[in-house]
Amino acid sequence: LGIITSKKQEMAERIIKILQISSYFDYILGETEEIKSKTDPKIKNYLDGRYPGFKFIVIGDHPTDAKLSLILKCPFIGFLTGFHSSKSLEEVRKNRIVVINSVKDLSIDMIYSLI
Repeated sequence: LGIITSKKQEMAERIIKILQISSYFDYILGETEEIKSKTDPKIKNYLDGRYPGFKFIVIGDHPTDAKLSLILKCPFIGFLTGFHSSKSLEEVRKNRIVVINSVKDLSIDMIYSLI
């Protein structure tokens, strides 16, 4: 399980440490000199090199997260936080997408249905 964020790498690591949730994640990938944003095409090569043979699913609430799933060629689970609509997520991703109202609605069966 990992985090890919648009925040600077150092800031993302600090936030995860402050929240005391770093033990839940195998990696935190934020903006660096090498990877400029979460939609940087270099992310696919980075993840494929670090985690060969692994399958990925992007879970997020922003159209940029849906774009990341296209770059990674993986399914997308969008959840609605009130900032973006189901339509705005589905405009980016036409297939291999599920949109849910809350992260609480996420289930293992839903994840397996996408892979």
